[in-house]
Amino acid sequence: MATLKEIRNRLKSVKSTQQLTKAMRMVAASKLRRAQERTINARPYGNKLEELLLNLINGVDRSLFPLLKERSEAGKLNIISVGRKSEDFFVRRGYPLLKTFSGVFSKLNYSSAENITELILSGYLSNKFDKIVLIYNKFKNVLSPEMKKEILLPITVKHASGSKWKPEYIYEPSVEENIQALLPKYLTLQIWRTLMESNAAEEASRMAAMDSATENAKELIRSLSVSYNRARQASITKELIEIISGANALDS
Repeated sequence: MATLKEIRNRLKSVKSTQQLTKAMRMVAASKLRRAQERTINARPYGNKLEELLLNLINGVDRSLFPLLKERSEAGKLNIISVGRKSEDFFVRRGYPLLKTFSGVFSKLNYSSAENITELILSGYLSNKFDKIVLIYNKFKNVLSPEMKKEILLPITVKHASGSKWKPEYIYEPSVEENIQALLPKYLTLQIWRTLMESNAAEEASRMAAMDSATENAKELIRSLSVSYNRARQASITKELIEIISGANALDS
């Protein structure tokens, strides 16, 4: 059975851990809030770019643009990992990695999306890649992020459902040149959205984990407090018995 000192030291340690998990939970909550705000603030630009690109592509032969044209796949898999955890996952399982972006989420900014876009565009346009698939965690709610799998290349900007309207604009430069300029920007935006979703999902998971750890510490503190009080009561009772036994011995 643990001594009073051992229980007291354990209580002190668990209370210290509880304070730490509370602080980490608050930090994760703050980061999650910023990640959500960043995602929401990026939506108007993304929606407008998508709308503009859709209007340009409607009525144009998509086969003229390499980023829109589907290809047959060769079957060879190349893996690009983004974030330390994804890199660790593949390395532990012996998968070869074409490129790693391990420090992206420590300081997330738009240039990270541009760097990733540059790599995959170069490989795709040089026919090194036939298809680019994104696998990431999408922020759904605090308790359950949703794993998503989306085709990034070829780009599939869909026609507006039920809409037959076509804009009658005169473009300078030409429609084709505008499409060529906008497609890489659209691609970068899709990657940026993915990074923000993944970041929000990670912070949500971290916050939930710290919540759970704090509750576990709380329960352990309660249990240790009960054990400490029982041990203290047993110690007091033992001391009283020894005092009474000593007094009786003196009287006899």
